[in-house]
Amino acid sequence: MNKKINILLDMDGVIADFTSSAIDALNKEYNRNITLKEYADFGGWNMWEPYNCTEDDFWRVINSHDNLYAEIKPIEWAKKLYLKLCELGEVTIVTAPSFNGPNCASQKLHWLREHLGIDAGQVFIGYRKRLLAGNGILIDDNINNVNDFIANGGQAILVPATWNTNDLTFDMVWDVIQKGLDKWQ
Repeated sequence: MNKKINILLDMDGVIADFTSSAIDALNKEYNRNITLKEYADFGGWNMWEPYNCTEDDFWRVINSHDNLYAEIKPIEWAKKLYLKLCELGEVTIVTAPSFNGPNCASQKLHWLREHLGIDAGQVFIGYRKRLLAGNGILIDDNINNVNDFIANGGQAILVPATWNTNDLTFDMVWDVIQKGLDKWQ
C-alpha cells in the first residue's frame, strides 16, 4: 500500500480498555466478581445485562466515578497499533462521550495526550461517526458504528475487542485491520 490514507480510529475498546474499568465499577456497585474473560464469553455489547440492571443504572454507575475515563488503562498494544497506523496515513481518533458524564470529553483528551501524545486537534468527540463517512477508513469495535458508517458511504473495519474476544492479541487485531485495508484499498 503506497498511498497514504486517512484512518479514523475508535478509542474505547480499540485502544482504551473501557470494558475492564466498567466491569470494576459494576462489580463494586453490585457486589459481583465478573471477570473480563467471563464478560467476553457473554460477548454482548450491553454491559448492563450480566448485572441485571438497566442501561440507565449502568450509566449512573459509570458516571459516578469522577475520573473513570482518565484512569482507563490502555489496551496492551495501544501505542504499537497507533504508531503502525500512523505509518500508513493520518490517524484521527473518533470517540463518543458518555451520555451524562460532563468530564468525559476532557478526560478522554487527557488520556490520549498522556498515553499516545495525541492532542485535541487529532480528535473528534461525538456520537455520529457516520457524518465522517467518506473522509477515511473507520476502525471500530462496534458493529453498529461500522454498519452505519458503511451505509452512509464510508469504509470501515470491524475489529475484535477485549469485550468480545478472549485472549485477544495485537496480531489478531492487526490481521483483521490488514485484511480490511486490503478490501477497501
